Amino acid sequence: YTLSVYQKGYDDTYTRFGMWSYDDSDWYAYSEWNWVNGSPTEYATTGISNGESSSIIDVGDGWYRTIITFTTGSNTNCKIEFHPDRNGNGLSTYFWGIQLEKVDEDLPAGVTDAGRYIRTYGSAITAPTTVKNLSSSSYTGTINGATFNSAGYMEFDGVDDRLSNFDVLLSQTNGWTCELWFRAPDPVNQNTASTWNYLFTDAEPGGPFWECGMYNNSYTFTMKDNSIPSNQTAVEFILTQNQWHYLAFGLTSTGETFLTGSDASGNLSTDLPGVAATSGACRVVSLFSNNAGNNLLPGHCGEIRLYDREITLAERTQNFNATRAKYGV
Repeated sequence: YTLSVYQKGYDDTYTRFGMWSYDDSDWYAYSEWNWVNGSPTEYATTGISNGESSSIIDVGDGWYRTIITFTTGSNTNCKIEFHPDRNGNGLSTYFWGIQLEKVDEDLPAGVTDAGRYIRTYGSAITAPTTVKNLSSSSYTGTINGATFNSAGYMEFDGVDDRLSNFDVLLSQTNGWTCELWFRAPDPVNQNTASTWNYLFTDAEPGGPFWECGMYNNSYTFTMKDNSIPSNQTAVEFILTQNQWHYLAFGLTSTGETFLTGSDASGNLSTDLPGVAATSGACRVVSLFSNNAGNNLLPGHCGEIRLYDREITLAERTQNFNATRAKYGV
């Protein structure tokens, strides 16, 4: 098993964070890190002589992924613990994405049965009904019909499932980016033929007119400025049926479209036509449909983010590597 969590420390605090795994009679592994001025150093580890391991990875912007890997032995009553502040000074770190992964012997080597959520003791984790952009309290939204899968993603049926009731303006001043993990289980039979199946369309009046998603019941994901003729700004990525793909697309800081995608082997490729789009902002008010709530896109979405700037290729690669384990890529 691999137990991990993303953590960010305050700039001016000292604390000690530990993760432990054990059963009724024996410790498997534990690791502790001292956090001083927001940066971690290893304090102590144990159990690693029996194949267990611990590590901490800098993923940028002050965030670190702390990890312990362990086996459970013959006792099936395995427990895990988090100690956010071993010094008793009060909680002084941020946490995100607590995850337990189990190696599945039926999967290829190195691929884990990832996305297992951590159930809190005595209560179940229920499906969410609202979404929220953590960068601003004004960007709230509603999940309409989509089903929460306990493996950690949302399922959209392409009939009436979408995200709505929010308003995000992408100014185009420094470009913009949409970043997501997406899986199309069966585009041939689930997509609507001879029309767009939209992830979103541009709701801002005037040019440009952005649209993105899958046209027809093919395997191609496309994004373009429809105010420029002959698909000159179109960028594309060919999906594999029922395969998780990392997708990041948008506008560069110089005003040109781009789309980066991952294949099943974990390779990233970028489509960059080098054609400038029409100047103007993009407004997103609905996801997995057009801005009026029609032409819905079926599929699975693990996470989606909108940035009011171009996310560089180095940043896309970093974000891909930080999240790919959850999707078995």
